[in-house]
Amino acid sequence: MSRTGQRRFPQRPVAVFALDFAQGARTGTHAHPFGQLVHAAAGVMRVRTARGAWIVPPGRAVWIPAALEHEVEMLSSVALRTVYVVPAALPGAPREACVVAVTPLLRELILEALRRPRPYPLGGADERLFQVLLDNVLFGAALPLHLPGPRSAHLVALAARLQRTPADTRTLAAWAELTGSSARTLAREFRRETGLSFGAWRAQLRLLRALELLARKRSVTEVALALGYESTSAFIHAFRRHLGTTPARYFAER
Repeated sequence: MSRTGQRRFPQRPVAVFALDFAQGARTGTHAHPFGQLVHAAAGVMRVRTARGAWIVPPGRAVWIPAALEHEVEMLSSVALRTVYVVPAALPGAPREACVVAVTPLLRELILEALRRPRPYPLGGADERLFQVLLDNVLFGAALPLHLPGPRSAHLVALAARLQRTPADTRTLAAWAELTGSSARTLAREFRRETGLSFGAWRAQLRLLRALELLARKRSVTEVALALGYESTSAFIHAFRRHLGTTPARYFAER
């Protein structure tokens, strides 16, 4: 796919496509002249933009506004279902990428839309189906599946080290000493550039990495140990605090 994305607008306000990818596949960095709802009917993806990364497990989708450069990486084998939307068809859509919930109804509408002619005929049941699909793309409260990226070179380097070793439990003061800064300065810079405290950012990193590992069929105990939690129960507690359910139930429900 080219960096400029699709070469033309869909022939209708909405178009739905299905693609299957193997684990590890990437789309390459690109952009579209229309909005895009990226949904995995099965599997887990990572979507990257200049503002950070989003993990997209089943039951979720990432909204990517028009003209935003992004890349999609498949963290497992993925059944990708994409809804392209001409901007005028969703005038209230966010101007920044965000994770949205895919309700059972929206999921079925997307799957049914794939069975309809492309482009779908106007003035009948097919057009009404696609309009109902749009009506069910709901942008509610932000879901905790985004890891914002810092901008300063020294914070980018620190974030990269933490991503390589998410089990590292060193304190902010210890990291500040390594970077030649004070803990107070580092904490202030981290919050200013990511919107999160250092501790909250690291907890978010571990949560998203946990989703990646669980999607690859790693056991809950393996994931807890790999990410530096004191025990399996501590990991389950942290997972439930962020996502409202246990890891096993989270994936079973989706």
